[in-house]
Amino acid sequence: FGIYFYAAEGWVSLLTGVVMIPYVIALWSHDAVKYKINYFCTTAPAWIIYNVVSMNIFGVFTESFNMVSIAI
Repeated sequence: FGIYFYAAEGWVSLLTGVVMIPYVIALWSHDAVKYKINYFCTTAPAWIIYNVVSMNIFGVFTESFNMVSIAI
């Protein structure tokens, strides 16, 4: 979908598409530590960038809340 929406959204659609690949691999690994590190370091920041560019304030709050809960 990142490639599909590239014409409308630009580079930010590719960012989220690329970041979701290791996220899915971390989910398949069934290792909670790998999942949490991957989510905290790559997936959530990419979605925060996407939400800021899209001016989606509630998306930024949601991802920030998710990052805090992963950190705790």
